[in-house]
Amino acid sequence: MYRVLEILKENGGYVSGEAIAKELGISRTAVWKYIFKLRSEGYDISSSTKKGYLLNVGDVFNENEIKLENLVFEKELDSTNTRAKMLACTKAEHGTVVTCDRQTGGRGRLGRGWADTKGEGLAFSLVLKPDVMPE
Repeated sequence: MYRVLEILKENGGYVSGEAIAKELGISRTAVWKYIFKLRSEGYDISSSTKKGYLLNVGDVFNENEIKLENLVFEKELDSTNTRAKMLACTKAEHGTVVTCDRQTGGRGRLGRGWADTKGEGLAFSLVLKPDVMPE
């Protein structure tokens, strides 16, 4: 599915379903199904008879759009900081980023609640394991 997205991004204009199908060795019906899935994830993809598909610029936030080696992405978390702390105690490496599309129970300054709405903010925590003593 994300290879279809890459083809649309690389081209920058309309790409026919037939051309996508030929490049990927799949049917045009499969291309249509992938386009449908991408739209359900929030990608704005136009279609026009005899022209094909066009990826419109938009704000989609998911693991495919973030290019990091040490990334933990969830659609929804209560708190990125809570998850980062848990991962730091187990397997997370220095520099791991924990992020989500929607945070429901984060904490702000002075213990105030911190929640955000899907697509309207950034919620992330960074795991740091510096090579220094805690003191």
